[in-house]
Amino acid sequence: MVKLFRNLKFDDLWLAKTEQTLPQNIKDYANKKVDKFDRAVTIFEYTYLAKKLNVDLSLIKYGKRGKPYFEGAKQFSLSHSGNMLAVAISNMPIGVDVQTILPYEEALAKTICNAKEFEQVNKSHNPARTLTKVWAKKESLIKCKGEGFNQDLKTIFERNPNFKYKTKSGKDFELCVCKPIS
Repeated sequence: MVKLFRNLKFDDLWLAKTEQTLPQNIKDYANKKVDKFDRAVTIFEYTYLAKKLNVDLSLIKYGKRGKPYFEGAKQFSLSHSGNMLAVAISNMPIGVDVQTILPYEEALAKTICNAKEFEQVNKSHNPARTLTKVWAKKESLIKCKGEGFNQDLKTIFERNPNFKYKTKSGKDFELCVCKPIS
């Protein structure tokens, strides 16, 4: 199950009331966010997860690279960009990434794309969208595996061939969900 929330807006009253219902560990995590909107998204996403997974948020655990999980519950992945939030829930490992389309940056493309991907990005009618799609696919794989970004992003697909991807393009975003091939 993947749920995409668009045009997120939070009022101060909702934020204050909802924050009071959260366990201290989630409050602490949310309060690490400098931006007020990012803090509100964090509170919303964990409140949503608690309801969908029927879990006690105080029991959240983190993998060695920081991927959150609940023992005995379905697996999940979270992503937000701009005023959008994607939540993916599954019985198997899952990764989701949503990205607003950002201006094309050749330096970023050279950092994350292998030669074939770089050529595809630059030959496309919309390099910004194509680069965003490549990035969302790679980030969804990283999240699915519970890894970090300190790896060679150019060869990530070659090193991880046993995954499948589902993408969605919107007017102003790219979304990708990654799961292992079963």
